[in-house]
Amino acid sequence: MAGSVPTIFWFDRFDDRIGILPVVGELVHTEELNGEDTIEFECRDVPTKGDRLLWKDGDIWREHVVVRTDEPIEGLCSVYAESSLCELLDDFIEEQHLVSRTARQALAVVLAPTRWSIASCDVARTAGCVLYHVNALWALRRVAEVWDGEIEPVITVVGGRVTSRSIRFRQRLGSWRGLRFTYDKNMAGCTRTVLEQDVYTALYGFGAGLPVTDEDGRYTGGYRKKLTFGEVNGGVNWVGDEDARLVWGRWNAGRTAKVHSFGQVTFSECDDPAKLLALTRKALVDAVQPKVSYEIDVAALDGGECGLGNLSGVRSMRYTFSSCAFATIDFRGFDPSTLTDLFYTFSGCSRLTTILADASWALPTSGITGSQRFYSCSASLVGGNGTAWASNKTAYTYFRIDTASTPGYITVL
Repeated sequence: MAGSVPTIFWFDRFDDRIGILPVVGELVHTEELNGEDTIEFECRDVPTKGDRLLWKDGDIWREHVVVRTDEPIEGLCSVYAESSLCELLDDFIEEQHLVSRTARQALAVVLAPTRWSIASCDVARTAGCVLYHVNALWALRRVAEVWDGEIEPVITVVGGRVTSRSIRFRQRLGSWRGLRFTYDKNMAGCTRTVLEQDVYTALYGFGAGLPVTDEDGRYTGGYRKKLTFGEVNGGVNWVGDEDARLVWGRWNAGRTAKVHSFGQVTFSECDDPAKLLALTRKALVDAVQPKVSYEIDVAALDGGECGLGNLSGVRSMRYTFSSCAFATIDFRGFDPSTLTDLFYTFSGCSRLTTILADASWALPTSGITGSQRFYSCSASLVGGNGTAWASNKTAYTYFRIDTASTPGYITVL
């Protein structure tokens, strides 16, 4: 089905209005019953992973979340976004036994840790299932399967802003429905990709399945629930990064607090709670970083030096070296005068010690964006005048030559 391209209203991950995101060429909307609901298009602006895209499909408001972008140095940005139901991937259910529950009761349990509510439910049957160590989206689809219903997100918009997100659950009308709508025409390639892997600000950690033993500790056969570390972590089975929560979390239903995005990791060989806690904390350092594939192939570097002096006209370094493993990077010969976007450029570079540049190095005096350029970077990073990396010194302004009057992380040889 083809038609005019809808207007895309562009918001950040915290629902603050950015503006209109003009589509260049076609917009493809793909929807499947209780499954895929995505949009794909190209544009000249570059939305950030987690940004929210609001648009009207006839009389129905739809909301999608940016999960992947393909960004060339020159040309159009390709955007792939999923239904905002995907945020339920970041809400976690440790264990729920649903026994002889109505569909509405089951939905209430699944949606309890989320900011979504029940718009309506006309499925009358009673059923049951067990939800164990799963995200809320998986649990919602499990309820749809067991109670034989259809999930429909309901997005309520008032005053140009989403005011509520809810679920309409109704009796299933068919076994499958797949629709693909195409508005206009056009498509192209990419050079840099912000990947689809989710960014988590908190992780549940699980270890080995604990053996069943008798009163004397002798193994009697079988295994029970997986090991957790709550007993050595104040009764809580997860760890979180509070700085990451403020950047990558989301508002709760009442927009009164930013909440964590939860994921989980399992270390099946670990049988010690303290070690499991340490392993989960280590995994969290990587989980809070967006994953990026870049044209320069810096992600393939493993130690040694990286030189960029042959590049020119570069505007965006968003996530460019995020989580890379090199110790020294050499910008000598590189012209920074065209840079505009430095968001999270060196985030998670745990081995970085030295950034080299020419004595003439100077960022543009205006037009630059990019908070947390050096977020969660190496504590061994030191500028030429001795300025050492610190967690309160992560802005792009530290991407300058280190002097007594202008502290930064760049060294001039």
